[in-house]
Amino acid sequence: REHAGRTGHHEYEYSMKINLPRITRPLPLSEYLPEAGEQCLQVWVNPPLFVLARLAALERAARESSADPEKTGQALMSWYAECWSQHPDPATHWTVDEVSIVVKEQPDFYLWTIRRTFALIAQYQAEQKKA
Repeated sequence: REHAGRTGHHEYEYSMKINLPRITRPLPLSEYLPEAGEQCLQVWVNPPLFVLARLAALERAARESSADPEKTGQALMSWYAECWSQHPDPATHWTVDEVSIVVKEQPDFYLWTIRRTFALIAQYQAEQKKA
């Protein structure tokens, strides 16, 4: 069950009443384009397994020959918009429409953000295993 915590961060409440905050890490856009300066994409690096499983299911569906490319594309863009909209500062949040514009106008940048999003998630998970 999801709710907004006292700090305004969205948290997941599990049956054991453990509240885990959503952790974000900055993805400096200057890694892709130096002229982007200080701009960062805020990536949710600790999504629960069910959120990651939802992405895996969407990707499987997108590969099926019977899949509706527009419907699966919208669902994938929605997943990334959610992943890039967990920082406490609402100015950093993305909408599906904004992701859609990037997909259409900057497809190489979109693919780069996807790769780097998963690299940040994997890096966070590796750090947690070491701790």
